Amino acid sequence: MTTGKNLREAYYRTQVVEESAKVYMIAKAAGEPRILTAEQYKEIQSLESEAYRVQLLQQQIK
Repeated sequence: MTTGKNLREAYYRTQVVEESAKVYMIAKAAGEPRILTAEQYKEIQSLESEAYRVQLLQQQIK
């Protein structure tokens, strides 16, 4: 179950949760998934492409 400021935001959050679960299950089937370290996460967050991806997601929610 997800929530959001409106139905559209809740829907997109549900999609993210479902896709994340699929990715985890595929990773689990291939072996033991490895969780990113805080440093790796920060590196990804600082990428220009990540900022663009977030911007696109926010536009879809509106």
